Amino acid sequence: MLAGMFPVVQRSSIVRGMGASRDRSDQKARVNKRTRQSTRATQKIGAPESQTSAANDSVELTAPAPTVWAGWLGILEGLAGVGFGAVITAVDALGYEGTISSSFGYGTAVMFFIIFGFVAIAGWALRKSHPWGRTPVLMLNMFLIPISWYMYSSGRLELAVPTVLVGLTGLVLSFHPKSVEWAATRYGTPR
Repeated sequence: MLAGMFPVVQRSSIVRGMGASRDRSDQKARVNKRTRQSTRATQKIGAPESQTSAANDSVELTAPAPTVWAGWLGILEGLAGVGFGAVITAVDALGYEGTISSSFGYGTAVMFFIIFGFVAIAGWALRKSHPWGRTPVLMLNMFLIPISWYMYSSGRLELAVPTVLVGLTGLVLSFHPKSVEWAATRYGTPR
């Protein structure tokens, strides 16, 4: 009765070492064989070999427009954060008492330089069609939504509205169907 409920575990999946690595290499060989067979089948249909090999090897290297705009937005967000870090540093260095210097200081400025500087670099990379830049820009825009809620709940509606609009714009650009398809293709999983 219980035998049908539990999957049968083969000995080769439990054994570690040479046997398990051989199983993985056999699996890779089967996948490669299937890929070669599908390429041959495409070639037999009637397409010239040069077209089929180009179609199999081509990956769209240029980012679509929404992704490029998300990169520009990431650059602007990063520069705004680095600029705020510079203001904190200047106010603290000049010794103004009772201003933002008393609540922030050099440590916060360094954090702003590192985090937002990295986002600005990631935005530049995303604008240049490097897929790794998508994640830092996307994460910052995700964080802007709850940050705007915090601003709203503390009575700063004039700060909350632009913050949520920038965050939502970044999310819309990053999750645009063309952007998602481009990212999936760059990572080898076409949709």
